[in-house]
Amino acid sequence: MGRLKNTYRYQGYLVALHVVELLASTPAAAGWVRTLARLMRFNAAFGPEHFHDIAYVRNVEYAIAVDKSAPGRGMRVLDVGSGASILPSYLLSTGAFVHASDMDDYVMVQGAICRGNKTIKEEDLARLTVDVEDIRGTDYPDCHFDRIIMLSMVEHIHFGDDSRAMREAARILKPGGRVVLTFDVARDAHELVYQFPGYLGFSMDDIRSIREEVRRDPSRRLQEDFTVLKKGHHPGYTRFYNERTMMECLVRPSGLDLVERGYYGDGTFVIRAFFDRRRFVEYLYWLQPILSVLLCKKFDDPDRLSEKPGAIGYCVLEKPADAGRGRAQRAARFETGMAL
Repeated sequence: MGRLKNTYRYQGYLVALHVVELLASTPAAAGWVRTLARLMRFNAAFGPEHFHDIAYVRNVEYAIAVDKSAPGRGMRVLDVGSGASILPSYLLSTGAFVHASDMDDYVMVQGAICRGNKTIKEEDLARLTVDVEDIRGTDYPDCHFDRIIMLSMVEHIHFGDDSRAMREAARILKPGGRVVLTFDVARDAHELVYQFPGYLGFSMDDIRSIREEVRRDPSRRLQEDFTVLKKGHHPGYTRFYNERTMMECLVRPSGLDLVERGYYGDGTFVIRAFFDRRRFVEYLYWLQPILSVLLCKKFDDPDRLSEKPGAIGYCVLEKPADAGRGRAQRAARFETGMAL
């Protein structure tokens, strides 16, 4: 029965792949849609037993991360919070030297995941390094990586520590290198909790408590920290960023140049919640990439965030090409002064 179900889901995924490839071939297709088509083709190479169901909005995140980071042959790429995702294996297929890292030692499955894809050769695995590392303070040397990808993980780092993580990412990034990160967003996260308490794991008592906090102190509306208790999941810390907290907690602490930022959403939370919460819809999972292409649109105006409660945000940050030279010059001046 399990093999039959996998075959059905895989065949559905192949149908979705052909539809997305068709959509990606149109002149009006966004760059991330074309990237998603390549990602899906790579995912299909895992076969019916090992291909990965990628959730609705995550299709957008994966494609944005790859599209904006533009990994290439010979680059050293760090994927932070890899877990058991297919992203490190896809990065490996581009010819990059890939470091898959996570705080949890479960990341050690990445070697097996890469071997499960028919396009990855055994010699390619020599370019894969799997690390158990905490991005808030790593053992990597300064200016080590050409690209750093942080896919939907900063929102699970407690308030304040997310800024530490960004400073560490900037330290280990090469001059001229690029950091791409994605994260959950909402202009008013409390409103998101009010609208979808069950999905987010909050009881009515929780809602009343939050409302009372906001009534006493309106500035609490800008606190986006929550402990999420989703049904069937372990309790986990998460937060929702908005334009202000993105700049204050992620961009400015890094000291990197903000090259691009944007948001993607579909205007509702219904589809995301539907696929996340209902077991019987696993037979419809193959529809998710198609729906993400058709319904998720980019918007740049942060004032529209309240209309996009299921939105994700992304930032592209770069380290100035002369950053390393300035440090070297300062070190040389210091050594000259010591010699005198």
